[in-house]
Amino acid sequence: MSTNPHDHTATSSLLDVTDPAGVSLDDLHAMLRSGVRGVPAEELAVELLINHDHWLYRRDFLTRCVVIADRWLDWDVPPMAVIDWNAVVEAIAPGRSLQPGEGLTGSSSEIAVLTVAAGLAGKPSPHSLRELLAPLDSTTGRVVREVFELAISGEAKR
Repeated sequence: MSTNPHDHTATSSLLDVTDPAGVSLDDLHAMLRSGVRGVPAEELAVELLINHDHWLYRRDFLTRCVVIADRWLDWDVPPMAVIDWNAVVEAIAPGRSLQPGEGLTGSSSEIAVLTVAAGLAGKPSPHSLRELLAPLDSTTGRVVREVFELAISGEAKR
C-alpha cells in the first residue's frame, strides 16, 4: 500500500483525518492546492472548483468527496486535502436515485462544472463537452474558460 501523499487512493494510510466541513474556506483552498501540487490536471480541476465558488461551500459535497489529512504515515508533509474523484463521479452519476443522502444535487450548470472538473482529473464522463458547456451561464462559462486557458498556456505545469 502506498503512503505517498499524492497517491489519492492511499486514504487508508492517513493518521488523522479532519472533517472538511469544519475547516475554513481559505485553509481548505490551500490544503486542496497542496494535495494536488505537481499533478497539473488535478491542479486545474481543483482551481475550477475553487473559482466556481459553489461546491466547496456545500457540506454534503465536502463530507462525501473531500478527504483532509492532518498527518501522513512516513511523510513529513503539511496538512493537505484531496478530492475523491471516484466519489464525485458516483455522486453525480446519471440515473442515480436522488433520495436524501444518496447523491449530490444542483442546477444543470453546477453539475456540469463538477463533471468538467472530474473530467480534468481524469474521470470519464458520459456527456460530451458540448453537453456540459451548454447549460453554463456567462459567469460560470468564464470560470471554465479561464481554467481551460490555464491548461492551454501551460501555467498549471509548474
